[in-house]
Amino acid sequence: MVVKSDVSIDPKDSNNPISSVNTNGEYLSYFATKIFFLVNHVIIDMCICVFGMGNCLNITVFVKQGLRMSVNLSLCAMSLSDLIGLIFQVRHNFCLNPYLELAELPVDFHKVQILTAGCPNIAMTRITGWITVYITAERCLSVLLPSSI
Repeated sequence: MVVKSDVSIDPKDSNNPISSVNTNGEYLSYFATKIFFLVNHVIIDMCICVFGMGNCLNITVFVKQGLRMSVNLSLCAMSLSDLIGLIFQVRHNFCLNPYLELAELPVDFHKVQILTAGCPNIAMTRITGWITVYITAERCLSVLLPSSI
């Protein structure tokens, strides 16, 4: 059974709340963008960063086991670089808080965040990736040449 509605939805209609593009050519309104940043960056991402601080526990376990074995050293270095990256991510999330604009501070946090949080976070993520590559190559070589490594 097909029900025909009297309401027609025109995607080009500016009064249509379902329309994907508004009259200014934006996909999201200013308010929707601020809510998106608040929920995703400030709330969800901060929870991930706080619960991701388990790297401190990993580092203490690896240090107590000793860093003489290459596996412990590599995993400890990976935990350390990931922990530093998470610390920069917390700073990045703070700068993306939309309520900072209401404080009327003389600093534009969106411009400052790139140098103080964005670039260092990207560097730590790349370091973690290269440590992963090193661990993978070491494991592959230990399977290929078991007595040498």
